[in-house]
Amino acid sequence: MPSIAIMATWKNVGIYIVLFLVGLQNIPKEIYESASLDGADKYSQFFKITLPMLNSTMVLIVALSTIGGFSLFIEPYVLTGGGPMQSTMSGMLYIYNQAFYFGHMGYAAALGFVFALVILLVVLLQRKVVEAEPS
Repeated sequence: MPSIAIMATWKNVGIYIVLFLVGLQNIPKEIYESASLDGADKYSQFFKITLPMLNSTMVLIVALSTIGGFSLFIEPYVLTGGGPMQSTMSGMLYIYNQAFYFGHMGYAAALGFVFALVILLVVLLQRKVVEAEPS
């Protein structure tokens, strides 16, 4: 299981870095200049300007990583095929096995639909929590 986690993280870290870079490049430099003229140090600029301006990027990355975590298929399929005694079986690999290994197409289609609904609900809940401003 640790090798699957390392492989999935390594596969996705590049796109997340690019997304953070795009988010950082979209922050206007004038905001930092005016903050430094007002006497803000680098620490307060990071927590008062950079992090709030990256909120939409962080919401996107959290949603993408959640969807990627739920739909983990390639890593367990390639590395272990579900693992010894199904210890590395993911939801998507289970659906795949039900459809193409056991031939239960209807069951697999129903599982896929329910799985998509669960992912949708979790992402919507996460979005509400992440986007909520602290009071």
